[in-house]
Amino acid sequence: RRFFWLFCNRRKIRIMYLYIVTCQDGSYYTGIAKDIRVRLQAHYDRKKQCAKYTKSHPIVALSALWLFRNASTAAKLEYAVKQLSHLQKEQLIAYPEALTESLFSEYHKDLKQVYRNVQLESYLKK
Repeated sequence: RRFFWLFCNRRKIRIMYLYIVTCQDGSYYTGIAKDIRVRLQAHYDRKKQCAKYTKSHPIVALSALWLFRNASTAAKLEYAVKQLSHLQKEQLIAYPEALTESLFSEYHKDLKQVYRNVQLESYLKK
């Protein structure tokens, strides 16, 4: 047990979420977060911690959500997704597995889970 504890503490295993939300005007916002519930609540409530973009473009839906084993991969893919056109993002939302299966297959090993048909309300406090 002691060896396992030391190993985990040295490696600092961190999971990160990559998400795409749909805004009221039909645009998309892409971001990453350690705690997806807190981040989505900040966007939804348009708190000080939310992105400038979502302050002026209220979010209405959580369109896609991926869970990665490390922050580095999530950050690289966030940048890559932000470079996609609106149409390409729509296609990615329709088939989220494509992110690591075909578009960026070198990161497939770091993907932990893909969430489909996610309800934004399930992540928000009432």
